[in-house]
Amino acid sequence: MIKKRTILILLVFICILVPIGAEILPLDRAISLAMENVLAIRSAELTKKKAFQIAETNELLPSLGVSYSFNQDFDPVQATFGDATHTAKVALNWSLSGSSFLQKKEKALSQSTALFSYDATVDEIISGITNQYWNLSASRLSMESASANHEAAVESYSQVLALYDASRATSLQLSQAKLYLRETELDLKQIKDEYEQAKRDFLENLGLASDYGFELEEMPEPQPMDSEKVEKLVAENLTDTIAVQQAFNALEVAVIEREAAILDARVPQLTTSLGYSFMQTGSSFGSQPMQLSVAISIPLDSYLPTSSANIAIKDTTIGISQAELGIQMVKQELQRDVRNILTTIENAYLLHQRQQEYLDLARETLGLTTEAYEVGLATLADYNATKRDAYQAEITLVNRTLDYLLACYDLADLLDITYETVMRSLI
Repeated sequence: MIKKRTILILLVFICILVPIGAEILPLDRAISLAMENVLAIRSAELTKKKAFQIAETNELLPSLGVSYSFNQDFDPVQATFGDATHTAKVALNWSLSGSSFLQKKEKALSQSTALFSYDATVDEIISGITNQYWNLSASRLSMESASANHEAAVESYSQVLALYDASRATSLQLSQAKLYLRETELDLKQIKDEYEQAKRDFLENLGLASDYGFELEEMPEPQPMDSEKVEKLVAENLTDTIAVQQAFNALEVAVIEREAAILDARVPQLTTSLGYSFMQTGSSFGSQPMQLSVAISIPLDSYLPTSSANIAIKDTTIGISQAELGIQMVKQELQRDVRNILTTIENAYLLHQRQQEYLDLARETLGLTTEAYEVGLATLADYNATKRDAYQAEITLVNRTLDYLLACYDLADLLDITYETVMRSLI
């Protein structure tokens, strides 16, 4: 009878906790809301926009400038002012160096760097929202179990109290029932407080009101891994990850820096200037002929073995080697992280299976103990102990499911693929 009442109480609690008709908030919808409301995303978008605008500038265009000056003569002895002189000049300047020819490549790499930075920020936000979402889901399940456990303790205490009033239960039994009731109250309060705080933080990140009613997706059941599919998945996506692409981008930057150093050190630099000026002194107005100047600078120090230009070229060569090693290091680190995550997924699945078996056994034991307690063959302490074991097993199973789920999302995040793609490779 106690077991049936517990199930009924749990169903009633779920109906109260999740109003009928409450909106189901899928994870992808939560991520979309976060993308619209998280300030870090907006900041990253502005940073990307700024970088793209800078990359669109054309430094090969000449610079145009206008200058103006004013001079006034003054004789302090006579305390008189002389003629005022106004001078104005319009100048057009243009210079061309060896590295100027690489401007287009440099701008493209600058845009790629900005895009990688933005994508990394987005991935970080998505990862945070995903963790919040499933932790909140797990917390909700734990709260449901804690509530059912508490209601069962209330029912048990009421029964023992009635028996005690009828002189059919001892003071020890009443004290044990009351102690277990207080224990479940404190446990429920702690879990509920943690859930409410997590819910407020989650809704705040989504830009939703704190009293917004919603349901979460059900946590998917853990699945065993298919080793061949997993290896294929990793091989197909490892090189396309943001981390590896950033490493390749760094190599391209190093190559361009070397090319720029060589061109600047060995290609003549051309500088031209075109100017026109006029001057007015008193009532006299005059202008100077248009001036055109052309200067060519031929660098020669790069041919000296110990010159700064030659050392700079050698440094950029070292930079290329470092960037190439950087690619290998990033790949090795990713492969190591993937192996660790796959081990975590496998262990989480095994622990989940073992915990499910333990929960089934705990529930079976609780059922037998309940029947024995109702006919007087088991004590209240025995019943409370088995009830506590079953409750703790439920909470632990939720945590095992959460560990597995978050590990799968970690793998998806590491390979920059979707969770669904990961799950298809595991089954």
